[in-house]
Amino acid sequence: MDNVIDLRLSSVDKKSKENECPVLLCNYMDVYNNSFIHSELDFMTATATDQEIDKCSLVAGDVIITKDSEKNMTTLVFLHS
Repeated sequence: MDNVIDLRLSSVDKKSKENECPVLLCNYMDVYNNSFIHSELDFMTATATDQEIDKCSLVAGDVIITKDSEKNMTTLVFLHS
């Protein structure tokens, strides 16, 4: 599977910290309630380290799978400018 997917787990916390960069957080409920993630959704404001931003930033075509889903669910990321 390593040749087919790039599996990344997010460690971004909902709590903001002064020494981190502001980000828009795509959280569990955003994924659970939407089949597509797009820029018009009302994302929560949080903060993250530069390393977390590099690791966890979403790009068009990403598929998000929630680890706690009550149903079999995947969400596709759709970003446009």
